[in-house]
Amino acid sequence: MPRNYSRLGAAAAVVIAVLVSACTAGSPATSQPAPTASSAPAGPPPVSIAGYYAQRLSWQPCDKGFECARLYVPFDYSRPAGPRFSLPVVKLPAADPASRVGALVINPGGPGGSGVEYALGARSGEFTQEALNRFDIVGFDPRGVGGSLPAVRCMTGPQLDTYFAVNGDPANAAQLATVVSESKLYAAECARNAAALLPYMGTVNAAKDMDVLRAALGENALTYLGKSYGTYLGASYAQQFPTKVRALVLDGAVDPKASGLQLDVTQAAGFESAFGQFAAWCTGQQGCPLGNSASGAVAKVAGLLSAATAHPLTNLLGDGQPANGAMLQTGIAAALYARPEWPLLKSALSGAFGGDGTILVELADSLLERNPNGTYSNLADAELSVDCVDRAWPRT
Repeated sequence: MPRNYSRLGAAAAVVIAVLVSACTAGSPATSQPAPTASSAPAGPPPVSIAGYYAQRLSWQPCDKGFECARLYVPFDYSRPAGPRFSLPVVKLPAADPASRVGALVINPGGPGGSGVEYALGARSGEFTQEALNRFDIVGFDPRGVGGSLPAVRCMTGPQLDTYFAVNGDPANAAQLATVVSESKLYAAECARNAAALLPYMGTVNAAKDMDVLRAALGENALTYLGKSYGTYLGASYAQQFPTKVRALVLDGAVDPKASGLQLDVTQAAGFESAFGQFAAWCTGQQGCPLGNSASGAVAKVAGLLSAATAHPLTNLLGDGQPANGAMLQTGIAAALYARPEWPLLKSALSGAFGGDGTILVELADSLLERNPNGTYSNLADAELSVDCVDRAWPRT
């Protein structure tokens, strides 16, 4: 599932800092891609707040027992007659209608994670059978994310390949210059390709959208599950609509008061702690590539990353992705989110120390939501855009 991912190192802060200016640039959109006939919400687009709240979802069968629909929300709630988003919504109806409680709206994090994709995996063990029996599982793609029309798009696949391969831990002036130039390019591309959307991508608006969704679902109060960034979205909803909350589950809570840079530091510390736990497990296993002592694991992996930055490892995927230090580090981070992935990380590191970075590149591609054809989801673009609006970032 999508994870709350930030670049480890200076790159994220530089990108967001430059994006702040892009978020205030440009004028509101005057047009948007029209939803196709098969995906359009029922009825004409609303032109008032009351009209948005009066929507009812036109459910259509989809994906083996799920139902799909679309929901209109305005770019700007102070100008409801202006441009709007069309958001995809998916529902898995309660398995036991007689004991049904209501709809459970879910968000996997990000920001930029697809709630639709999260909901489509509802039968894979993420939810207990009791929850599946008693609740409709409802996922939606937030404004500008995934299947939203329109959606934020900043960089092309090849541009993102280059950006994500940049060393986020620059060791000299030349490497730092590359971080800055690539980050400025990212910000410039967002300003060029998505300036009309950026001012409206914040969590405050996404929480308002969730209340419109609650009404469209026919729920008097919201039942919600949010993970990682999804906890921030849920907290924003509760702050704005305290009388419309039935129950919130906020898993892996994000500090709503922290700056963007503070959150990156906190997340980096979390990765470091997770790596320490992995190293302690690995060094107790036969064939651990980190040796027999966890105390030297960080230095050993740091040496691997440094060597791969100078001379990329082999990548047997044949997709043009370099198995360099930045990609290997992202692959390691991807496997640290969940303990069941530790054996895969052990195998991936064994390969990397032998000169083959293929598995770590695959893990990185999974975390960054890179497709086999070299395209990406808009997870990274949406995450940077939302973070830009939501939180303070250093400008220097």
